[in-house]
Amino acid sequence: MTLIGCIPQYSVFSITESLECLLLSVMSYDRNQAICNPLQYNLIVNYRFCVTSVILIWFVGFIVMLINVISMYSFSNPFCGRQIIDHFYCDTEPLMQLSGSDISIIHKLIMGFLVVVVPLTIICMSYVYIVITILKIPSNTRRHKAFFTCSSHVIVVSLFYGTLIIVYMFPKKDNP
Repeated sequence: MTLIGCIPQYSVFSITESLECLLLSVMSYDRNQAICNPLQYNLIVNYRFCVTSVILIWFVGFIVMLINVISMYSFSNPFCGRQIIDHFYCDTEPLMQLSGSDISIIHKLIMGFLVVVVPLTIICMSYVYIVITILKIPSNTRRHKAFFTCSSHVIVVSLFYGTLIIVYMFPKKDNP
């Protein structure tokens, strides 16, 4: 894959990954409001909240994508050596290997903190409040129903963030 072909693919990957992280955090807030404040749910999670959330998520995702792509170009030498990536999928690691300087700190700061840590913290805090509220419910059937409401979202969050953490947060081991 050429470098020119990689940049659009990396941009789409960067924006969709950011959007999914942020959307999962808004979804956890929605579940939080549905379980912890059921009588005020329609007042809090209304049309305006939904539209504002979507606009904010797209804006942050676009900004993260711009920062990633600009940092790839501006903080590196004009991509040393061959401008061919020996991968069929353009990701951060192949681009950093091709780059002439180390920009991993920028990527970890932007993607690691803004897009992964902050939304994951919101999700965890939401589910702590949800679990506390569910444990206060006296009826077993209502408790099971509330847990069942959140179970699919918890599974998706676990799979998505588990994969992100394994792939991007742990240091890579060099192959001999």
